[in-house]
Amino acid sequence: MNTTKKDVLYNQIKQAIQDSIIQNDLRAGHRLPSEHQLMKQYHISRITVRRALAELEKDGLVIRRHGKGTYVAGNRLKGQLSHLSSFTEDMRERGFSTHARVIEFRIIEPDREIIDSLNLPEGETVVMLRRVRYADRNPIALEACYLPASRFSDILQEDFSRQSLNRLMQVRYNIRFSYARQYISTSISSRDIMRDLEIETPVSILTMRRIVYDVNNWPVQYTLSYYRGDLYEYEVTLQM
Repeated sequence: MNTTKKDVLYNQIKQAIQDSIIQNDLRAGHRLPSEHQLMKQYHISRITVRRALAELEKDGLVIRRHGKGTYVAGNRLKGQLSHLSSFTEDMRERGFSTHARVIEFRIIEPDREIIDSLNLPEGETVVMLRRVRYADRNPIALEACYLPASRFSDILQEDFSRQSLNRLMQVRYNIRFSYARQYISTSISSRDIMRDLEIETPVSILTMRRIVYDVNNWPVQYTLSYYRGDLYEYEVTLQM
């Protein structure tokens, strides 16, 4: 390795790791050597290592988890827009195990966006469920679901670290889903999102707002989701 051209050192490290990934010497899910090990291996500074890893993460080749290390990324997970499905259903259809880390689960006073989305009367409270969703060990999405408290207040007794909210609404509350309106935009991860999704450097985020309606054309669930753009994408089939 040419160590005289310090301005391109990080790119040489990046290329070496990238080649190992392409040649399958490093496979999806494998942990890369630590920053200290890379410093010793290539005789470079920590700043150079971190810059190389940041570039690899930007390209979607690795995932950096705060306090846990850097891992080789797999292919992006694909979601379908052709039918209404939950995160749990999407992931299990693709062979991934799922679980969640619940961050908040309580009754709150809704803001205007939630009130309008759920068509709530003034003064109505909502149940808020905020959790990080995982596919196998990878944190994929940060999700905040809102339900009218007048219908679902006793749901607070449930454990949603592994249980499907949609499934429970159907089985316990006899909710028959009809359709949903979904709005998708993009942004760059905020510090709060980076913390919750264990991201070291900013990445693109797919922001989704979904309003789910029952068969009586009444909104029963409003969800805000933030998906990692480097790990997740939507696939749409268009008929000609």
